[in-house]
Amino acid sequence: LIFNPHHDPASSDYIILISAVIGFLVFISLLNNAGHYQIASHLFITSVVIIPWVSLLVDPSILAGDFVPLTYITFSILLSSLFLATNITILIALLQFVGITMVIVLSPAREAFNWFSFIAFVFVSSIFSILANAIIQRDMEQIVNQTHQLEQAKEHLREQSIRDYLTNLYNRRYLEETLEREIQRVARKKASLGVILF
Repeated sequence: LIFNPHHDPASSDYIILISAVIGFLVFISLLNNAGHYQIASHLFITSVVIIPWVSLLVDPSILAGDFVPLTYITFSILLSSLFLATNITILIALLQFVGITMVIVLSPAREAFNWFSFIAFVFVSSIFSILANAIIQRDMEQIVNQTHQLEQAKEHLREQSIRDYLTNLYNRRYLEETLEREIQRVARKKASLGVILF
């Protein structure tokens, strides 16, 4: 919109497109703030995937060789690598790559323009995004595993702190914790408490 000449007929269409995109992003933000995180993230990724292709309808100069608006499809692949699973990121990258290939086949200016560099750019961006996604997924799995191990270690330490090592019977700490809890319970219920100590 900024760099298109003002007399370009696509300028008004871009104003409408950008206004619609901003309105949609505000709607997604409101959904997110209302706690609908999953819906908001899926709508956001979907919009990032679709919007660059809408520019084909708005700006016919893209098919004439002005591929710059289509470079924004790499954002959908990059964002997918941050928020979605690796197989979904690969699927989005493939769909975008097929879409670019179709545009090139349908473009009357394909011989006059360096489409190979553009396809190489999209391909390399996709590969880096997929690799980044795989690394992020692996790191997340490690974090989940380490958290699970920490929880198990915490439970094990807790068990060790309330049982005698030799007899495996509950120790004085367990008695104090349990007695305090039971005193609070009977106080709430206005009941009595009996303690037998061996």
